[in-house]
Amino acid sequence: MVGRALGKKGIAYFLPIQKITKRYSRKIRTYEKPLLNCYAFVKITVADYVPVLETEHVQGFVRPSKEMMDISDKEL
Repeated sequence: MVGRALGKKGIAYFLPIQKITKRYSRKIRTYEKPLLNCYAFVKITVADYVPVLETEHVQGFVRPSKEMMDISDKEL
């Protein structure tokens, strides 16, 4: 949901997904679920800060201090 909205705005995001398979008595169902529930990683500039916050279902940024934190592409 949030990923699609960010994608429509042209904002690069990373949402780790896990595939889950559940077996019921008559069928097997496979679906995708976020690995970290309620978290998405975005690659933004200062100009993208407000459009990300204006996205539906986005509550804010997680950061260790008042400064934004860079995570390298290799770490992601």
